[in-house]
Amino acid sequence: MIRDGALPDNRWLLYGICVVQMLLIALPFFKDDMLPTIVVMVLFSVVALFGSVTTAVLYLCFSAAVVPSWFYEDYLVLPMDFQFYEGLLVVVGGLAGLTWLLAGRWNWHRHTQLDRPMFVFLGLIVLSVVLGQVYGQSTSEMLRSVRYPLYYALFFVVTWYFNPQRVSLFLYMVLVSSGIIGFEYLIEFLAMVNLAVSGAFYRVARLEGVMLPMGILVAAAVLLYEGKMYKRWIAWIVLVLAGLAFMLTVGRGMWIALGTGLCALGILVMLDRRNLGGRWWKLVTLMGIPVVLGVLLLGFQFQTGAGISDATAQRFSSATQYEQDLTIVGRFFAYNAA
Repeated sequence: MIRDGALPDNRWLLYGICVVQMLLIALPFFKDDMLPTIVVMVLFSVVALFGSVTTAVLYLCFSAAVVPSWFYEDYLVLPMDFQFYEGLLVVVGGLAGLTWLLAGRWNWHRHTQLDRPMFVFLGLIVLSVVLGQVYGQSTSEMLRSVRYPLYYALFFVVTWYFNPQRVSLFLYMVLVSSGIIGFEYLIEFLAMVNLAVSGAFYRVARLEGVMLPMGILVAAAVLLYEGKMYKRWIAWIVLVLAGLAFMLTVGRGMWIALGTGLCALGILVMLDRRNLGGRWWKLVTLMGIPVVLGVLLLGFQFQTGAGISDATAQRFSSATQYEQDLTIVGRFFAYNAA
């Protein structure tokens, strides 16, 4: 009970809270300026009262991925310019610390081989903050520098307190989040692009777009290994939404990541000895996913008149070879300086 809260099997509560959060996101557009502050207080209270570290981690991942970054910046900025999901991270860490105290875990128990290196890494970050305070550095400057390394504190929360029996729920949370983000991208694209002009294109690119290739890879894994039909249908729906949105990002790094992930899945299928009979059928399914994405691209381009393929070709080739050379040289200089 202490390890995973008073209600370990509360996934329906998690679903309900996620739906409530999506409704609360829309309310500030119709109410006065005080409502975002109330929303922040309500969401903090809900997460704090869950009592389950596993559920809090899932909620943190869902809210950080699904809510657009511009909404955080416009409505949910916390004091000292902290992002809302950073506040949620503090709440999750507090829940894990409270669970640790209640369980009486005063002795060091190594769970993974990364425990001590991560502990040393985070200790050096804290030491750097102490030295900065001693030498009179600006607190706001230091917070901007150390906030991202401190995200790795979630490593200990997950390895110590995340219920392994709910790992599959995390994968489907990634799947659903990717589908929601894909839908948001499509809405933004249709709202910004002028479909009356043939070939018009508006590139959609935000930080949460990194979830799109992840969602496509998870959907591919579900299609390969999940036997339940309704979950396979969910994977197909997410594949369509995330696939279309993935095309609209026109990100070269994301294309490389997706291609590498699909190759890795193919290698895992070849190395899987448990299902030798269906190996080739899985490989055919896996190779069909890029084909499906291409068909979605051409169909969406034909229906909307948007020049997605032209924008993609221009994005990959740049304007001239001279500009490509300058870009490559500039990156080498940056890598050398780093």
